[in-house]
Amino acid sequence: MNIKKLLTTTAIAAAAATSAHATLTVDYSATPAATVSAIPTIASELDLSNTTGTPLTSTFGFQAAFTTADTGGAGNFLLTINLPAGVTFSQNILSSTLATDFPNNVDTVANNGDDYGAIAIQSGGGAGSQQVVLVVTTIGATAQINMKLPLNIGPDACSSPAPISISFVNQLTNAGVGGGSASASDNVVLCSSAFNSSGTGLGVAAGTPDLLGVASGYTLFKTAPGTSATLGTINASIDATPQDDVAGGGSLVAGDVAKAEFSVDFVDATGIDSVTVDFGGSTTQTVSTPVGNSFPFVVTTNLGKLLDGTADSIKVNVGGGTGTLPVIKEQAVSVGSSTLTFNATSTASAQNLISSEAFASGALGSITRDGQSFGPFDWVGDASKASRNIFRFTGAVANTTEGEVTFSNSSTGANGTFPLTLTTANGEGQVDSIALDALNPGFGRADVKFFFFSPGPADVDRLMLRGDVLSTFGGGANTTAGSDD
Repeated sequence: MNIKKLLTTTAIAAAAATSAHATLTVDYSATPAATVSAIPTIASELDLSNTTGTPLTSTFGFQAAFTTADTGGAGNFLLTINLPAGVTFSQNILSSTLATDFPNNVDTVANNGDDYGAIAIQSGGGAGSQQVVLVVTTIGATAQINMKLPLNIGPDACSSPAPISISFVNQLTNAGVGGGSASASDNVVLCSSAFNSSGTGLGVAAGTPDLLGVASGYTLFKTAPGTSATLGTINASIDATPQDDVAGGGSLVAGDVAKAEFSVDFVDATGIDSVTVDFGGSTTQTVSTPVGNSFPFVVTTNLGKLLDGTADSIKVNVGGGTGTLPVIKEQAVSVGSSTLTFNATSTASAQNLISSEAFASGALGSITRDGQSFGPFDWVGDASKASRNIFRFTGAVANTTEGEVTFSNSSTGANGTFPLTLTTANGEGQVDSIALDALNPGFGRADVKFFFFSPGPADVDRLMLRGDVLSTFGGGANTTAGSDD
């Protein structure tokens, strides 16, 4: 037999032998008398980096096992236990306590005998370390090694979650037993926020506010009395699953929050008197003094209602001034600068809490005016272009109708919104390329949209002429009542 064939035969035999060997596993187990025998879920609001209070420390139960028989050959074996980032031994692993912490006579498989003969420390295992190497003798055919590990949980256990891992090799040959290494199927801990402000039904949701009314000159909302409109809602809840300790502890509660802060932000708060959050049950909180164009809320006494999982309405109030009321601009409105600030320690187990975390934010309903919009009409030319556009409006109620025209996607960059007065006779009027060029000189070609304050014209037709020849009639008219968005 040549050497190549011999090597090939040897490799096949080795592969066959490997496939017949046991598979090494390691996972959480309730067999050792440990406090934590299944993956705990802890609140991400815990300050795991704070060493001035009680650390998250407990004994964790794991079991290393072989799925089928594999005695690993003659001699002793080395069991190496590796802890992931953020997890360390909370005390020294001592040879004197291994008999208790690694019981060797708790075999759950019938007729196996002891799992191993003896165990001792070779290296590592000091308090604050992340590895220990143990010398194990006389493993059983399908050995189960139960491990009760005293662990500290630090911040990286949440930011970089990972499982415990082990390796098991013959001390003499360094050959792996049962594949040589294994990692647990679960991370050491699971971390999640106890305060939910995102997801179905949670967070900030946009409403459909009443339109600003033309009768008031857009100083009030359309529906009488016009002094208030609901912009949307803010909602958050408390998840009882995350605990404030790895050993169970308790859930976080609203009393663990010192305050919730958020702002209702306008583009231009002119004409906005105040903003009110309605927590339900006749409980409201109103902010009347803006900071710039934002109305800042600091919620303390109503935290329980804010975090109860019921949507709380956000209302804008107008028309409370004296004299001539200011015109309110159309604009987007949103909730921002949102923060939950926590107390120093949790209520259930007095564990240290982080100082703060982000809270609910997002878009509310936009404030819009009562009126009629037409367009956009694409690729409208200015007075210098060979083709001429005429927009013929019909169904106007008044002889003059105020509005505005918006240019976008201008070929010369001349975008913007400009006031427009439409003069009509018998309900009909028109605006052509020359008039548009007078409003926004040199816009080249652009998409054009018209908006008229209610009551505006009922319809529009676009006529395109090249020279004096009509090339297009009625194209591109898109009508939207109630908003100029």
